[in-house]
Parts: sequence; structure tokens; C-alpha cells
Amino acid sequence: MLKYVAKLSGSPSAICDDDIKRLRDAGFDDVGIGDIALNASVFEMINRIVDGLGGKPPEVSIRRAAALGILSWSDEPWATEYDSDPPA
Repeated sequence: MLKYVAKLSGSPSAICDDDIKRLRDAGFDDVGIGDIALNASVFEMINRIVDGLGGKPPEVSIRRAAALGILSWSDEPWATEYDSDPPA
């Protein structure tokens, strides 16, 4: 499923019958596949709107993600807009 979502996000026109077949083989029905596509697409759309308007995530979310190792505090260009100390 995550490979499908990554492909949908990065190159949606490349989605092919084999991608759908893999989802079905993994147990997803048409409704489930539709839900995956819809949720991934809406998430992508909202992120693009926020990014396009210069939005940034709340500091608490950034610190939690950094503490979990999901992102590197120093690699994020907006990290300097917050407290300069990386998460403990």
C-alpha cells in the first residue's frame, strides 16, 4: 500500500493495472483502494496548499517528529525559525 501511495504522490500518471492488482492481492477491495487514493490525495493537496501559502508546522509537532527520528532538525530550512535548540 505504501508503495502505491508513494507512486500516487510522485508520479500519479504512472499508476497501472499492476499497481491495483498488488493492492487487491494484499486484500484491498475497490472501496479500500478508493479510500487509499482519496486519503493520500487529500493529504497531498492540503500539504501543497499550506506550503504554497508559506505555512509551517507547529513547533511541538516538529519537536515530536525529530525526537522520533522522523526528521532531522538541522536539515529543515524552517528549523531556524524556532528555538535554536534541537529537541532533546
